[in-house]
Amino acid sequence: MSRNTQIGFFQSLLNSDPTVFLLDEYPNAKVAYSMRKIRSDYAGACLRVRRSSDNTEQDIGFSGNELDTAALLSFVGANDGFVTVWYNQKSASDRANNSTAIYQPRIVSSGVVDTMGANGKPAMFCGANAVLYAGNTTTFKYLHDGTIRSSTVTVMQTASVLSGLKFLWLTGTSGGGSIQAQMYFQGTSIRQQIKNATLNINNNASIGSVSTSSDYLVFQTFDGGNPTPSEKMIMNLNGGADIDNNTSVFTPSTADSTLRLHLFNYRFPSVGLGTNGYCQEMIFWEDDYTADKNDISNNINSYYGIY
Repeated sequence: MSRNTQIGFFQSLLNSDPTVFLLDEYPNAKVAYSMRKIRSDYAGACLRVRRSSDNTEQDIGFSGNELDTAALLSFVGANDGFVTVWYNQKSASDRANNSTAIYQPRIVSSGVVDTMGANGKPAMFCGANAVLYAGNTTTFKYLHDGTIRSSTVTVMQTASVLSGLKFLWLTGTSGGGSIQAQMYFQGTSIRQQIKNATLNINNNASIGSVSTSSDYLVFQTFDGGNPTPSEKMIMNLNGGADIDNNTSVFTPSTADSTLRLHLFNYRFPSVGLGTNGYCQEMIFWEDDYTADKNDISNNINSYYGIY
């Protein structure tokens, strides 16, 4: 075995260790939201939670490197608990939040912590009307303006019934859909797309299929300025082969959005186009980690046991 091969082998082993903090290894995240601690020197809370009994809110931190479920249940009791803030572990800014009670994701149901799939670890239930907002109108401009090849990763579970449109995340405008980058489901098809200011749109045909009530680790790259259509958007599901079937040529938009990043829903949550599933981790990198996606996925999968 050559020295370079040995280095690559041991790096792969390191990154498959769930005790290795992901942001320590790949630090250039724009935002990083997770139910586990993913940065060694992060000293803040994981969530801010509202309990249904009296609408009191409280920060919930970590016990070791995991969400402190004992503190969570001590606070919520036999009631329901809803997430008002999902803290950004990259920095103190750009926390994901929602102050409107009817649109907040749930984390406790009748005194029982919500969990996801076979891994049994805490997860937010993001119903059809649930949404969290992050950043400002320029924070995620890089997703659609073609200035950089960016990477995102999401740990989520699909709804028990997949029909119609269900959005996992969206950033763009508030009226009509120009200047957007988004990921969504349409029935059992999974799709991602970028739109520019003149409403030119990429090929948003199905780029993969999903099953009901199934766990997924979704790794995405966006590179709107790439001259090769198939490299403008690439998706990877559960460590499988890259899906790179975009065929449309379009010009990226350098305009600012009028809509902040929406997690779990479309621009109007009252319409009910939300994920209607569970989420445990969501990281947006303002960098190209395509070459590292296997190591990143191994770290995440070793902790959550998705596939």
